[in-house]
Amino acid sequence: MAKQAREAMASGTLSVVSDRDYFKSEEILACHDADITAYVPKPMTSGATADGRFNREALIWYYSYVEKGLKLHRYWSS
Repeated sequence: MAKQAREAMASGTLSVVSDRDYFKSEEILACHDADITAYVPKPMTSGATADGRFNREALIWYYSYVEKGLKLHRYWSS
């Protein structure tokens, strides 16, 4: 689709932006091969949400401490 947009605009260079989870790696490779700059957000790959836990983006770091040789982190939930 980016190639079609470049042809329709008769532009030599093109930069495209994608929403999270609405792209495929094959499309990014095709943009790279066609010399089109693709900007895509980092996908959320945490399994925490699927397990019913908070992911890191929903948590605010509070403090860390060591207990029985283990480093523990406390977070506030947003």
